[in-house]
Amino acid sequence: MKAFLHVPISGEGRIRQHQLITRELAQPGEAFELIITEVIEPFLNELATLLRRSLAQESTDHNIIMLDALSILSQVLYFAIARNMVRRITAEEYDEAFTERLVDHITTFSVR
Repeated sequence: MKAFLHVPISGEGRIRQHQLITRELAQPGEAFELIITEVIEPFLNELATLLRRSLAQESTDHNIIMLDALSILSQVLYFAIARNMVRRITAEEYDEAFTERLVDHITTFSVR
């Protein structure tokens, strides 16, 4: 999660990266398969593995686990893309400490 929330790219490069991901998810183009294969699927597969471990006694149906993982990914992407709005509302800078708090919040919120 931290990799999405605390992108080492700053300024214009980060904005372009977020615009590319947003555009390709909304209107798939040439980069869609690359983004899915190289970024989204590895993240979802790792997250699904973690979810299966934490849900040992509960349902481990693949489709349900993937929907859970997609829900978490959507939160992560939102916090990454909507930085300016989040910063404005929370009065927090996207530094290492705030990123850690976001990861903790998303984790706690998602596994209730």
